[in-house]
Amino acid sequence: MADKWKKIRAEYIRGGTSYRKLAEKYGVSFNSLKDRARSEKWTDLREQKQHKSTTKMVEKIASQEAEEAVDLSDIAMLLARKIRENIENGVYTMNSKDVYYTSSAMRNLKELSREKAIRDCEEQLARIDKLRKEAKEDEESKDIRVIISDDLQDYSQ
Repeated sequence: MADKWKKIRAEYIRGGTSYRKLAEKYGVSFNSLKDRARSEKWTDLREQKQHKSTTKMVEKIASQEAEEAVDLSDIAMLLARKIRENIENGVYTMNSKDVYYTSSAMRNLKELSREKAIRDCEEQLARIDKLRKEAKEDEESKDIRVIISDDLQDYSQ
């Protein structure tokens, strides 16, 4: 039976299903499942897993975008070096049309990498803002409220 509860818990934490559907699927009482989930804080565990998954995804995307930006920069540098070498060695002479197209291509590469960098920064700032809001909501949800009833005896004497 303990193995069954581990499976139910793992499936809930992975996401995409409700307590009711899990109770039906595994043939357990909905109230038992709900009580167990509450006592073991399954909802918190699911949120933590989703947060970790989101963080990993953001890091992977940022890494890929950084690699692409480096690739663009490398291509522009290689192109510039090759053109320079050919001109210096007299292998390649450039007419005004060649200069125009080459400089235009290099400008486009530079602009692409600049736009990408700006978009990346904006995305990162939005993600940071979202994480800050989530952290603030978590802090606010941990507030403890104490209510003192008028029915209590006065013990201050």
